[in-house]
Amino acid sequence: MKPDELPATTSIRSALACVTPRARRRSAHAIALVAGLMLAAATSAQQYTHLEPQDRGDGWAVGTLPEVGLDPDQIKDVVTQVGYAHGTNDFRSILVARHGKLVVEQYLNSYAVETIHDVRSAGKTFTGALVGIAIDRGLIDGVEARVLSIVADRLPVANPSPLKDAMTVGHLLDMSSGLAADAYDIGSAGHEVHLKNADDFLRFVLDLPMAFAPGERYQYNSASAYLAGALVEQVSGASLADFADRYLFGPLGIDQYFWTRGPRGTTFGMGGLYLTARDFAKLGQLYLADGVWNQEQVISQRWVRDSLQARFPVDGPPHLQTGYGRFWLVAERRVNGRDWTVFFASGNGGNVMAIVPELSLVVAIQQSAYGRGYPHFRAFAAIDGVIKACRTAQGTPIVDRVEPPSF
Repeated sequence: MKPDELPATTSIRSALACVTPRARRRSAHAIALVAGLMLAAATSAQQYTHLEPQDRGDGWAVGTLPEVGLDPDQIKDVVTQVGYAHGTNDFRSILVARHGKLVVEQYLNSYAVETIHDVRSAGKTFTGALVGIAIDRGLIDGVEARVLSIVADRLPVANPSPLKDAMTVGHLLDMSSGLAADAYDIGSAGHEVHLKNADDFLRFVLDLPMAFAPGERYQYNSASAYLAGALVEQVSGASLADFADRYLFGPLGIDQYFWTRGPRGTTFGMGGLYLTARDFAKLGQLYLADGVWNQEQVISQRWVRDSLQARFPVDGPPHLQTGYGRFWLVAERRVNGRDWTVFFASGNGGNVMAIVPELSLVVAIQQSAYGRGYPHFRAFAAIDGVIKACRTAQGTPIVDRVEPPSF
């Protein structure tokens, strides 16, 4: 399927959402709301009936819950809680893979295995993978390459400064570019709303003023992610989507997707990517396996490990992450009496693709609660529940210590 042809399986709602996304700050009441939704699960009229995923010839190995050390009753509780008991119709899918095998695949609210879904800013993580592939192939001279040297044909730029000259590819990927762009301040010059109103996205981003020295601090924005994708287009001579077809989507068996393009045909490196749930989860498995998919080294191990290294502490919406790598977020979750490091891609609406390397675990969740405060809390309630379901080879819960009883 061509990336510029929107498939019929995409809903009108998600297509419109792709055109006019809004970034909102999460409010404190979301925590209480999600807690209530989770507690209501046990009395839900509907219960999850586990059906084993089918081998669809798309590269996924499939297995059973006991085979990979996941407790069936706990998984049933998790999917029932997040999928059936929350009282909304915006939860779309949850997939779980462990030890390389897909073992949970549940769709809700009109979604199915072939439905593609707008994962919003989780698309940035795919863009980061493509930058890594471009570096692996020698098209970009590492993360220290200066941005303006790669786009020399677009010089001069407005608002020139030594700070802009110093901006590197790495600064774009860890959200420390220094560009005057802030996803949580619509008044910032480079906010996504203003970017999408430009008739030349690349020119718009290159002309932005600088707000601080590159590498000084973290500031989440879409302009940096767009520019990172545009650099891949610049050095490869292909659109980001076409580059992905050849070097990422092709090897992963991803052939049903849609990636939004700008007015001059450039791909939205900051998002606008529609994927099936199975394909969304594949990137997690790829990174969990150090860049290998079905015996093929798609991305270098070096790039995978570098990408997951947190470079800045983060405490911003939705207040679940603790650090930021290269278009990957990092969270620390306390489950079963111990801390687990979770690396994840995150998009508005509750779209989360998470990996827990210590457990060889991938959890991919698609939701369409765009602009709402609760979906990421719901997603992480599910991730915590799946971690809790993991068992040792002896079939016992994985705990650091026995929790004392409460009275």
